[in-house]
Amino acid sequence: MTSTAQYHWLTHATHQTSGAVGEVLGGNLGLPERPGGFGQPLHRCHESGVRVFCGSERPGQPTVIDASGEVCESWAADVLRWADDLGAWTTRVDVATDVEPTRLARPRIREALASFKRGTCETKMRRDSWTLTQSEGEGNGWTLMLGGKTAQLRARWYDRRGPLRIEQQWRPCREMGEVLPEMLSNKGPGHWWRKLSQATSFPMPWYQELVKGEVTLLPGESRNSSSLGDTMAHLSQQFGVTFWAFAQLGLRLEDLQVIPARLRGSQVARLKSWAGSDLAATMDAGRLVAELEKLCRKSK
Repeated sequence: MTSTAQYHWLTHATHQTSGAVGEVLGGNLGLPERPGGFGQPLHRCHESGVRVFCGSERPGQPTVIDASGEVCESWAADVLRWADDLGAWTTRVDVATDVEPTRLARPRIREALASFKRGTCETKMRRDSWTLTQSEGEGNGWTLMLGGKTAQLRARWYDRRGPLRIEQQWRPCREMGEVLPEMLSNKGPGHWWRKLSQATSFPMPWYQELVKGEVTLLPGESRNSSSLGDTMAHLSQQFGVTFWAFAQLGLRLEDLQVIPARLRGSQVARLKSWAGSDLAATMDAGRLVAELEKLCRKSK
């Protein structure tokens, strides 16, 4: 079973003004108009369909760049590049994959809901945090939502487009969001769909087949772990440590991808404090991974 994953929603925040955002986006950024959103009173629509929310006079209120649905699917690579250029942080990412055949979409939604309610699905979500919306009109269908409205991770299963679409929604913490634009761009949606799907591990064989790597990779994607971001993801999965634990230590991609990786004094102090180990200020990549594994084991 194969399927192609794609980014379906990307939201980023930045402390740059809407004018500065417009310069990075290029093209035509429309005039401010209502309604606003994300704590901003206005929005401006880019020629791509990406919306920039702005206009607040409150100090520290970030400008928000929001790309959803088909706009995101068409412009995801540009959105991630813009976010990186602006020094923006990711506040939401949805990754979707369509699973054929269409005739099995609704039975699989029923199957997933039954597994979630019975407890045969491995997840940290509350068992009562689900809703099933059924609409039989033209262009409508069934939508199963898993996870609470304010949860960091949610899953959405629906058949409105014909085949079963499974979307994984992630609202990362600020620290993780700061390094995500580069990581999302480097590894691509197939990688991240599999990673996020492991948060709700359904026992159905067809689902396990998808999660274990049969989502089609886009050009430039790789299944091999080659960056610190992938190491963090691997260790998080293996040892049960969330991404923000790494970010709280002040670990950053630019600090740790150099071989040998030179850590700032404050980072070494935090590592010493948590792990109780005597770390040198300079270590190679292999030593770094070994130390991170130690930290993960101690935090379980």
